[in-house]
Amino acid sequence: MWQKLSADPLFWRLVEDKVTSVTVQSNDTARLTGACYVGRAIVSDIVIDFVEKVPGAFAALASVAIPSTFKIFRVPSPVSAVGDTTGLLVKVFVEAAQQYAASAKEVRYAQRKSRGSLMGGALDLVETIRLRGRGVRHQVAFKRTELISDTPLNRAVFGALRRVEELKEIAQCDVADVLRARSLSLVLSDCAEGALAGSASLQAIAIDIADEVGRRADIVELAELSAAILGDSGFGGAIVSRRTVGRSWFVNLEKLFERAVRRTLRAMLAGVGTVEGATKGVYVFIDTAGRYPANTDIVIRAQEGPLIICDTKYKERPAMAWPDAADVQEILTHASAYNAKVALLVYPAEVGWLRRVGLAKTGCELWVIGLRLGHMEEDLRDVLNQIGLKVGVTAAIG
Repeated sequence: MWQKLSADPLFWRLVEDKVTSVTVQSNDTARLTGACYVGRAIVSDIVIDFVEKVPGAFAALASVAIPSTFKIFRVPSPVSAVGDTTGLLVKVFVEAAQQYAASAKEVRYAQRKSRGSLMGGALDLVETIRLRGRGVRHQVAFKRTELISDTPLNRAVFGALRRVEELKEIAQCDVADVLRARSLSLVLSDCAEGALAGSASLQAIAIDIADEVGRRADIVELAELSAAILGDSGFGGAIVSRRTVGRSWFVNLEKLFERAVRRTLRAMLAGVGTVEGATKGVYVFIDTAGRYPANTDIVIRAQEGPLIICDTKYKERPAMAWPDAADVQEILTHASAYNAKVALLVYPAEVGWLRRVGLAKTGCELWVIGLRLGHMEEDLRDVLNQIGLKVGVTAAIG
């Protein structure tokens, strides 16, 4: 297997983009190590499956925060079961299609034949004579130039939007995404006739557009997502088909963990505080302007209580374990820049736990949290209540 993988440039693309790392142990053996991504790819007929270290982490996190970005490669992947992951792709695709339709939709000029009692274009003499020959004397035939959206890209996008309507019957798609897809398909309705060729050919068109040199990044991404929807693609889960799609999708669980924690805290503290990312213009040094920003993950400003900063660390930690020195030094440096009195280090865990590390000489109290991914709100509420920030029960996060 290693001889096949090492000879394929597609494998080294995954290594260069830090989806995986490799340690060569001898001429014919090597050890592959995953990073923070989940997904699947086919390299030299070998299926490489990247799964979460914490069982059920992806499903739990995705139920709270939809991935904002995917890492997409021109590496084949097997078509997996239509399910939760397809629903996530639908959401990302519909958002990309909405932005495209609102700001950068392709259009072209085309001549349309028409007839009527009033002429609205260039006279079509031959067709008008034919009308007269059939006894239709109150109408004339004419040609007019119209601005239409019937282009190859728009046909593929239209076909994918219509496919969303079918996927909702077999995949767990958000109702709001299905409604948006219906509205967007009306915007591209003049592509309907050209899209009747079928999803297989439309998928090939979308892949060809994504491969064109010089295309804008947003167009390439939209074409890739359209191809995925038309191919009923997912990632992860059981392989149920021998069919493949020409792209592989990988989700960064580290970023998804951060977004899920931030979104959960924001819902819990609605009306009593704000939860945001790192504040612009906050730096570690006073006299070194513009260098070394304090890029903490989450800043909590409650109406009553201390300013709290929080760093999420998507890596395994034993229950009640002391945090790594590097993590402690990083967050305390950020805390001093914000003048924060409380700092939280958050790790994923199968069993929830909480440990007080201590009071730093800067006056910041550091806590370490082992957060159950399926009970994030419950565990975070207990932590905030324990450190003195009273939080009640919130409504379910949609």
